[in-house]
Amino acid sequence: MTESQDEVQTDDQCVLDTLRAENEGLKASLAEAAAAIDNRNENQELLREAQAENQQLRSRLIASAADAAVKQAAEQLGIPPAIASLHAHKFNCDLDSSGQATITPDPVEFFESELKRDPTLRSAVDSLAASARAAAAAAGAVDVEECDPMELLTSLDRNPVRKTRFIARHGVKAYLDLCDRARRC
Repeated sequence: MTESQDEVQTDDQCVLDTLRAENEGLKASLAEAAAAIDNRNENQELLREAQAENQQLRSRLIASAADAAVKQAAEQLGIPPAIASLHAHKFNCDLDSSGQATITPDPVEFFESELKRDPTLRSAVDSLAASARAAAAAAGAVDVEECDPMELLTSLDRNPVRKTRFIARHGVKAYLDLCDRARRC
């Protein structure tokens, strides 16, 4: 070969080597970019899963906090739990960044206003309270003489188990005396 052909071949070899080195660099950059894309996709999937789990947990916490607040207010005011749960949809619960729940409107204030406004709710509360007093009298926790005889007799007549307990604890004479007191009222 001639010297000029050798030079051309050497130049071609240099260009070829340069291209090969550049191609290797591009392949490495492409592999890094593909890995970064895969890593980003994995991170996005993990983020979506974490967000979904967070939303589920927040929803459960909101429902639990609202339910607990409504039940506590109902218990505090003597409202039957079944009736209180009928009003549960009227409350909103918001969580702050630390997870503290805020219930609006305030359940106690809400039920207090409902008790003033709704005679059916007031009647249910009175009935539950009378039932509790009758149960206490039947169990001997409260003196029979301190109870309203009509209220106690009505409650005992509506609940045969309670009436049986009352008679077993206090005797037939106490039951008949209660009937006599109720008749005189």
